[in-house]
Amino acid sequence: MAPGNTSIRGTPTITAARIDEILRIYNSPAQGTGQIWIDEGIAYNINPVYALAFFMHESNLGTNPEWSGWKEDGTSTHNVGNIICAEYARCHGRFRDYATWQEGIHDWYRLIAFEYIDQRGIHTVEEIIPVYAPEVENDVATYIGSVREYALEWSAP
Repeated sequence: MAPGNTSIRGTPTITAARIDEILRIYNSPAQGTGQIWIDEGIAYNINPVYALAFFMHESNLGTNPEWSGWKEDGTSTHNVGNIICAEYARCHGRFRDYATWQEGIHDWYRLIAFEYIDQRGIHTVEEIIPVYAPEVENDVATYIGSVREYALEWSAP
């Protein structure tokens, strides 16, 4: 894939069963949510393989013990994208806190669809990540490469 050409728009290139398999292999606390990723992706016209790749980069699918999504009591914020709390009703530290994985997954898609695609007019991995995870906090090139690599690896042939 050439830089600038990795659109996150479109139909799923991954199945719910494959998402569930990946989440199981990584022992993700989000196991069993494969169909949610697919349904939300279809609803927002965003390929779910990219949503899953963002989740992987942000938290190793919720398995990184250093992930900001872990609360002191051992429960999770269900925040698949480490979305900042700005104007959200429930927060844990500086990040949004969702009651369920479904709520967190839905909000990631909603955020990308409205704040990036609709409002900013950007829809590629290469355009979204520098805004989503700016250089002041992240290695943007590594983040882009990671998302692209996982999406390519997990997409159906």
